[in-house]
Order: sequence, then C-alpha cells, then structure tokens
Amino acid sequence: MPGSKLICKWDLPTDFSSRFSPLYLVTNATLIGLDLYAEGTMYAIHDDVWNIDDTYINEYHYCKVIGKNLFNTNCIGGGAGKHSRHIIDNCYFDNGVPHSVTVRYHNNTFPDSIGDIFISNSYFNAKVAFSNWGPPTNELNVYINNCTVEEIINPFEGEEYHHTNVNIYKWGELN
Repeated sequence: MPGSKLICKWDLPTDFSSRFSPLYLVTNATLIGLDLYAEGTMYAIHDDVWNIDDTYINEYHYCKVIGKNLFNTNCIGGGAGKHSRHIIDNCYFDNGVPHSVTVRYHNNTFPDSIGDIFISNSYFNAKVAFSNWGPPTNELNVYINNCTVEEIINPFEGEEYHHTNVNIYKWGELN
C-alpha cells in the first residue's frame, strides 16, 4: 500500500554461513511499489530458483530497494530458472557502494535452459552483472533499455564453466 515500507536490519553472522535476505522470490511473484530497506543482509532480495522445470515470471514494477552494508552488495542476487522470465520496470536500486555490483543475475547449470530478463526505465547506483554459467546449450537473453547504470558487466559465475551463454541487448539511453 502507498506509504508502507519494509525494513530489515540484520546483525547476526554476515558470512556465507548466513545467506539471509528479507525477501526470497520463488516463482510467479509480482512486486508493485515495494519500498525496501535492507541492512547487513546477504542480499536485499534473493530471486533464484534455477534448478526447476517450471516456467515462471518474476516481476518488479515501481520498486525502491536500498541496501546498506549488504554482504555481497547485491540489492538483487538472482538466478535464471530453466524457463524463467524476470521483468524489472521503473525501479530504483542503491546499495550505497560505488563501483560494486548493485544487481546480479546468473544463468544456471540445469541442461537446456533458456531464460530472459527485461529491464527498462530503472536506476542502479553502480554496476549490473549478468553472469555466464552452465553448459553452452543454456541461453539467457537480457534486454536492457533507458536505464541509469554505472556499467553492465558479463563475467563468469563459477570456475567449472567457461562458456559464454548470456546475450545482452541494450538500447536507448544508458547513463
């Protein structure tokens, strides 16, 4: 509802033994107008259910996500599912750390995966990462337009796979 805000301050262990995040999106989730403040957590939002056969769409519209002292700096730490679509539209993300990764999505290791991500008209205070992961038969298509972002990067997610399987299409104003 307008005026509502979700606040989460985490002061317990902040290493990989504690991967807490205020929100964990599973499948077919739609967030409209979320105002989230996360402090000291692993991610502000974990959007990653990659090894399932289900087709699903996770959506963010008109959301504001502020992270402070996030363990890995990701306002969204996400992974594409075997047949997933992620939509981010008219959102604002700020992790408070210049030159870091504000939002990160990776492909997955489930064979023959094809997913996509659509991002438009959104603000990211630093970098956005779309990471290659999994076998060469996997494909993740990313469409990004009219966003403010420091840099769009395309690294490898893990050491076991070195296949380029993320396609990034960008157009419009990218500041």
